[in-house]
Amino acid sequence: MELEEFMNSETLTLEFKKDLPKEKEQYLKTAVAFANGNGGKIVFGVRNNTWEVAGISRDDIFAVKDEVVNSIYDCCEPRIVPEAGITTIDGKLVLVVTIHAGMQKPYYIISKGMMNGTYVRVCGTTRQAEDFTVKELHFISTNRHFDQLPAAQPVSEERIHALCQRLTAHARKRCKELGREGQLDELSKSHLLSWNVLTKRDGKIYPTNAFLLLEGTSDEFPDSMIRCACFKGTVRNIIIDRMDITGPVDEQVEEALKFVLRNLHLGARIEGAQREDILELPRDSIREMIANAVCHRSYMVPGKIQVAIYDDRVEVTSPGRMSPELTIDELKNGHSIIRNEAIAAVFVWTHLIEGFGLGIPKIFDDSERYGLKEPTMGDIGTSFRISMYRRDFEFDEFGVMEPTFRYNAGREHANDTPAAILNVLRKHPEYSQADIAKETGIDINNVKYHVRMLKEKGKIRRQGTSHKGIWIVL
Repeated sequence: MELEEFMNSETLTLEFKKDLPKEKEQYLKTAVAFANGNGGKIVFGVRNNTWEVAGISRDDIFAVKDEVVNSIYDCCEPRIVPEAGITTIDGKLVLVVTIHAGMQKPYYIISKGMMNGTYVRVCGTTRQAEDFTVKELHFISTNRHFDQLPAAQPVSEERIHALCQRLTAHARKRCKELGREGQLDELSKSHLLSWNVLTKRDGKIYPTNAFLLLEGTSDEFPDSMIRCACFKGTVRNIIIDRMDITGPVDEQVEEALKFVLRNLHLGARIEGAQREDILELPRDSIREMIANAVCHRSYMVPGKIQVAIYDDRVEVTSPGRMSPELTIDELKNGHSIIRNEAIAAVFVWTHLIEGFGLGIPKIFDDSERYGLKEPTMGDIGTSFRISMYRRDFEFDEFGVMEPTFRYNAGREHANDTPAAILNVLRKHPEYSQADIAKETGIDINNVKYHVRMLKEKGKIRRQGTSHKGIWIVL
C-alpha cells in the first residue's frame, strides 16, 4: 500500500510516530486524546510532518506492538483497549494502533492524575485539557446537561407564572411574525417541568440553571452575555458599532439580531409594480446562528458569545468546542448534540429555532439560495465559530438592488426551495420526502424542514398515512 492510499482510505484522525518513543507518554497523550474525542489511529514507522515512511524492522515489530498495546492498557484510566495491526506501506512494515472513541470520559494518564493527565485533540494536535474541559467531558459521559442542574433554593409560584407569561408573549410575537397566529397555547408549569427548566424534589419545585438563564436576573452567570461588534474592514481593528447584551437569553437573541440587521445593507428589488425589500443576508439564518450559539454554548468554558460583523462576513463565536462525537459533515447533514437541552426546548416552543438539527442545514441552504460563498465553521481554540459570508451588491440612488440578484442564484428552479418542493409534489403527489430529495437534489434534512413549514403555512396537507398517503397541494 502507498502512504497516500492509506491516508485517503482512512476517515479517522491520524497521528504519526517515526519509531517507538523512549518516553511512552508521547503516545499515551495521543491515545487519551483520541479516546476523549472521535477516536483515531497512531501509526508507528512514519515520520510526522514529512510523512517519510521509515518502517519498523521485522525483528522488532512484534515487540513494539506488545509494548504499545500494554502501555496504553496499563497506564490509562478508564481502561483503553487499543486495536493493533501490522501493515505494509511503501514496502515497509508499520504498526497501526486504533483507539476508539470512549464512553467513559474523561480518559487520562494515571500517573499524572485526572486534572493534569487529560488530553484532547485541537486542530490536529494533542493538548492538555483545561480544568473546565475535564468537567465538561465528565458531563458528556454521564449524559448530563449544565442547564438542567437544579438550584439550591425552591422557586415561588409567582416567579414561575411570570416566566411563563413572558415566554408566551415572546412566542406569540414570533408566531405573528411567521404568520401563525392562533397556533399557540399558554406556556405552563407542566411544560417547564417536562423540559427540565423546573425540577421537583421532596415535594418542592426547584429552578434549574435554564430557568435562571431564561429569567435573566441571576448574577451566577456573568458570562451569559452576547457581545456584538461591527468592524471596518475584514479584521478586528476599527470598531464602528458595539453593544453588550444581557438579560434573559431568549431576549438576547432578539437584541443581537437587531444589532446585526442595523449593520447590514437593506435594499429592494423592483419587478413590475412591486417593490420587495431585500436584506443582503437571510434574516432567519442570522437568527439561527445566534440562537444556536445560545443553545450550544458551554457555561463551563469562560467567555461570552461574540457576534462580529465585517465587510465580508458575519461570524458568531460561542464558548465550548464542537462535540467530540460530531464531525463538520455530520453538522451539515443535520446531526446535533445539544449542550443545553432545556433552553433548546424553550427556543423551539417560542420559534426562535425551527427544530433540533435543522439550523445548520438551513444556514447552508439559505447561503446557496442567496448565491453566497459557503459558510465555514469549526473550533477556534476553546470556542466554536460559524461564519456567513456577505457579497457585494450594486444599488441605485433609490436603494434598488441589482436586478440580477435572486434568492435562488445558481439553482435550477425558478423559485426557492419551497417552490421546488411544491413543483415536484404537483407532478408526483405520491412521493416520499426521500423521493423529493432525490428529485430536487436538496438535502433530505432541508426537505423535511421545508415540508413541515409548508404544512404549517397551509400550503400542503397529507391525505392518508405517512406510508400509503399522498400530498395535496392547496
